[in-house]
Amino acid sequence: MASKTHWFGSGSRIIITTTDKKLLKAHGINDIYHVEFPCSSEALEIFCLSAFDQKSPYVGFEELAMEVTQLAGDLPLGLSVFGSYLRGRSEEEWVAALPRFRKSLVPEIKEILRCDYEALWDKDKYLFLHIACFFNGKKTTNLIKHLSNLDVTHGLQILTEKSLISTDKDARLVMHSLLEQLGKEIAHKEYRDEYGRCLFVVDARELGDVHDNDAISDSIERRPYKGIIDPFKSLSPFPSCCSHQVFPSFCGADVRKAFLTHMLKEFRIKGITVFIDNDIKKSMTIGPELEEAIKGSRVSIVIISKNYASSTWCLNELVLIMKCREELGQIVMTIFYEVEPTDVKKQKGYFGSVFEKTCVGKSVEDVEKWKQALEEVAKIEGFDSTTWKNEAGMIESVATDVSNKLNMATASRDFDGLVGMENHIMQISSMLSLDSNDVKMVGIWGPAGIGKTTIARALYKKLSNSFTHTAFMESIRGSGEKIHSDDHAFMLHLQEQLLSKMFNHKDLKIHHLGVAEERLKDKKVLVVLDDVDDLKQLKAMAGNTQWFGNGSRIIMTTKDKHLLQAHKIKTTYQVEFPLLPQAYEIFCLYVFGQKSPYDGFEELAMEVTRLAGDLPLGLRVFGSYLRGMSKEEWIEALPRLRTSLDGDIEKVLRFSYEALCDKDKDLFLHIACLFEGESISYLEKCLAHSDLDVRHGLKVLANNSLISITEEERLVMHNLVEQLGKEIVRQEHKDEPERRKFLVDAREIWDVLTDNTGSKSVLGIDLDIMAIKDELCIDKRAFEGMTRLQFLRFKSPYGSGKNNKLILPQDLNNLPRKLRLLHWDEFPLRCLPPDFAAEFLVILEMRNSSIEKLWEGSPRLRHLKLMDMSYSVKLKDVPNVSNATNLETLILNGCESLVEIPTWFKNLSRLTHLKMVGCKKLKDLPTNINMESLYHLDLSHCTQLKTFPEISTRIGYLDLENTGIEEVPSSIRSWPDFAKLSMRGCKSLRMFPDVLDSMEELN
Repeated sequence: MASKTHWFGSGSRIIITTTDKKLLKAHGINDIYHVEFPCSSEALEIFCLSAFDQKSPYVGFEELAMEVTQLAGDLPLGLSVFGSYLRGRSEEEWVAALPRFRKSLVPEIKEILRCDYEALWDKDKYLFLHIACFFNGKKTTNLIKHLSNLDVTHGLQILTEKSLISTDKDARLVMHSLLEQLGKEIAHKEYRDEYGRCLFVVDARELGDVHDNDAISDSIERRPYKGIIDPFKSLSPFPSCCSHQVFPSFCGADVRKAFLTHMLKEFRIKGITVFIDNDIKKSMTIGPELEEAIKGSRVSIVIISKNYASSTWCLNELVLIMKCREELGQIVMTIFYEVEPTDVKKQKGYFGSVFEKTCVGKSVEDVEKWKQALEEVAKIEGFDSTTWKNEAGMIESVATDVSNKLNMATASRDFDGLVGMENHIMQISSMLSLDSNDVKMVGIWGPAGIGKTTIARALYKKLSNSFTHTAFMESIRGSGEKIHSDDHAFMLHLQEQLLSKMFNHKDLKIHHLGVAEERLKDKKVLVVLDDVDDLKQLKAMAGNTQWFGNGSRIIMTTKDKHLLQAHKIKTTYQVEFPLLPQAYEIFCLYVFGQKSPYDGFEELAMEVTRLAGDLPLGLRVFGSYLRGMSKEEWIEALPRLRTSLDGDIEKVLRFSYEALCDKDKDLFLHIACLFEGESISYLEKCLAHSDLDVRHGLKVLANNSLISITEEERLVMHNLVEQLGKEIVRQEHKDEPERRKFLVDAREIWDVLTDNTGSKSVLGIDLDIMAIKDELCIDKRAFEGMTRLQFLRFKSPYGSGKNNKLILPQDLNNLPRKLRLLHWDEFPLRCLPPDFAAEFLVILEMRNSSIEKLWEGSPRLRHLKLMDMSYSVKLKDVPNVSNATNLETLILNGCESLVEIPTWFKNLSRLTHLKMVGCKKLKDLPTNINMESLYHLDLSHCTQLKTFPEISTRIGYLDLENTGIEEVPSSIRSWPDFAKLSMRGCKSLRMFPDVLDSMEELN
C-alpha cells in the first residue's frame, strides 16, 4: 500500500502502525513515534473503573487495588482483565486471589479467556471443558444426549453470551481454536483424580475409547462466514486514470473572470483538482474528450447563471451530467449564481427568455432533454448566491462541501489490507439505515481479538464526513484523568470526555448529567463507544436516542452481548470468524505481504493457518513471527507452535524472547527480575564485569519491543513482559526455588531465608518488603550456601515500618563476598557483618537504615561506584570509603547525625555527585582539598553550614538553599564549569559577587 514515496503526490504523508520496529527500519522509515504506556496513576484509575465502576477504590480496598494494579501492569487491557475478574468480590476473595495473580500471570488473550472461564459457575465450566475436549463441531442434540446431568440449554446460552461458543445454522457447536486449546490445557492440568490421572482424554487416538465413533465422526463445519465481496461492485467505477476530481459546468461570460477564479483558488487550497476546458474546441455536441472528463469526475458542479441557458454546449453538458448522476451515482452539486432556482426549474423570467432564444430552430427532442435536465437539476438543494451576503464565505463553504463529498466518494484505502473489511462495513452500514432520519444505536459484539475496534474505526472514518459532530471514544474502560468518589462523578467525567471530543473543546467541564442531552439533542452526530464493559458507560454517554438530533448514529463495541441487551439495543452485529480460505489470506498478508504464499510455502502456510486458528489476532502473531524466515526455519518452528499455543500477547513475547541469543536472553531476565526502572548506567555498573554486551543487548531488546528506554535513559519494561521474564525463571525449577537464578517471590524468598536452603545457583534476590505477610526470621547462615550471589535487594518505601517484620540475628554470618549490588532499605542492625569483604561491591544502597557505623577501617572498595545512605539518621560518621577511588556518586541526604566531611574526601578523585541534603548538624567542610571531578554538589537545608564550600573548582551545579551561608567568595568567578547556583532561603547571606556572565541559572 505504500511501497515507494513516488506513489503519492507532493506533500503527501503516509502513516504506518506496527508492533515490529524492524519492519519500519527495513522499509527505510526513520521518523518513528513510540506509543507510551499510561503512567501509574492513570493505570490505577483504569483498574478502578473496571473493578469498582469508579476512579477510586472502595474504602478498605486501597492497598489491594494498588497491588493488583502493579501486578496487572499499565496496559489498559491487562488492567481491565484483573478488574473484571475481581469485580463484586469481597476483600477476603481479593486477598485469596492475589497469590495466583503473582505466580500465574499470563498475557492478554489467554488471560481474557481465562477470566471469562473463571467467571462461570462450576457446571458451566464443566460444560465448557466438555465442548473444548469432545464436542466442538458437534450438534447440540449430541451434547444434550451425553450430558443429561447438566443444564445444557441454559449453559449454552451463558457460554454464547460470553462469546465462548457460537452455534451455526445446523445447530452445531462452534468454539474458536484458541478457546478450544485453553479448555484442553485446563482439563489436562487441573482435572485429575486422586491418583493424578486425567479425567479428560484429549488425545485423538484415545477418543474412540470415550465416545461412540458415530457420535464424533461428523465433519466439522465452522459458522458460515459472510465472505469477501466487493460492496461497491454494483457501482460502475470511475476511471482511475482521470487527473481531476471535479467537473464544473458554467457559462464563462457570467462567472469565469471573478466568481469561478476565486472558487478555483479555494479549491486549490483544499487540494481539489478541477477539470478546465480551456483547450477544448466547443461545438454543438459533446465530444469524446469532454464526455470522458464528465464521466471520470467524482463530483460535477453546475453553476447556473443568468446566461447559462444561452449555450447549447452548457445544456448538453448538463444533460450528460444528469445522466451520470442517474446511472453512475455521480455526485452533482448546484450553485445558483444570481438566478432564482424556481426560474431555472420552470424556465421563466430572464433565465426563461434566454432559454427560449436558444431553443429556436432546435429539434423537439433536444429541447425536451434540456427542459428535463433543468427541472431535475433545479430540484437539487444547492447554494443560492442571493442568500449570501459575503460571496467569499459562500465560496469557502462550497469548497468545504466539495471536499467532504470527495472524501465520502473516495473508497478508503486505510483498511485495504484487512481481508473482509468491506463486507463488515457494508453489513453494518445497512443496519445503520443511513438514509433514515431516525436516531439509531447499533452494537458490534464478538470475542476479544476478532477486530471489533478495527471495524468500528473503519466505519467511523468512512461515515464521519456525513455528520456535523463526531467522536470516537476509544477504550472506554481507560477513560478519566482523576479518581472519582462515586458513580455520579464518574459519569460526569465520561460526559465531559464525550463533549470535549465532540466540540473540540479541551478540558470542557459540566456540572450535571443533563448537559450532554441538552447540547446534543439538535445535532446530527456520529459516536463510537469502543470496548464498553459496563452499563454505566452507556448510560453516561448514550442514555437513549432522545439525547441526539435527527439522523444521529451511535455505535458500541463490546464482547458482552448482555450489555447491549440491557441497554435495549436491538440492532446488533456479531463479528464472525472467517472461513479457512479467508484465514489463509489473512495469514499470508502478514507473513508474505500478499494474499498467497511464496512458491514452496503452500503446505506450511496452510498448516500454520490451522494451528493459529481463524482469529485475526492469532494469525497476525504467527505471521509476524514467521515473516522473513526460511523454509527450514518454518519447519523448525512448527513443533513449538503445535505444542505451546497460547494467548496473543504471551505468544508474541515468548516468541520474541525465544528468538534472542543466549546472552540477550540472560540480559532480558536480569532486567525483568532486578533492574526494571533503573538507569542504563546503573545496569552497566552492576554488569560491568559480566560477559554481557549491555549496550548492544539493550538495543536488541528495544527493537523486539521487550523494553523501552526513556529520554533519561531509564529502562522500562511493561509489567506483563516483566512477569513473563519472572515466569521463565520460575519454570526452570518450579518446585525448587532455591535452585533458581533469581528469587523474586516474597513467599519463596521467605522459605529460602528461614530454612537456609539457598544454593550456589542463586545470583540475585529481589524482595519487596511490603509483600511480607508474616514475620521473616532470617537464619544467621541464610547466605552461606549462596556463594555466587551478586545482587541482593530488600526494597521498601521510606518509613514503611514493614521492616519490623524482618528479624535479623545480631550474629548474622558473613554476606557473600561476590556481592556487586547490596540494596537493603531499613537495614535493622547497627553495622554490617564484621567479616563482610566488600571488594566486589559496585553499588551500596542502605536508605533509612539503623546503621551507626557501616564498617571498621577502610576496606578495599576498588569497584564501588555508588553509595546511598540517605536518611540513616543514626549514622555519625561518613563511612570510610577512602579506598573507593572509582566512587562516582555519594548520597547522604537526611543523615542528621553527620557533623563533618573527612579530609580523605580528597582521595575520591572520580566523585562527580555529592548530595547531603538536610544534614542539619553539618557545620564545616574541609578547605584544604580540591576534588578534581566533583560537578554536582547539593548541600541544601544544611541549616548550620555557614562557610561557603570551596572543595572543588570543577563544580557546575551547586545547591545551597536554606543554609546559613554568610558570604559567597569572588573566587567562584574562576570556576570554568560553574553554571547553576541556588541560594533561596539563605537569610544570613551578606556578600555576593557580581553575577557570572557564563551562569545559566541563578536562584
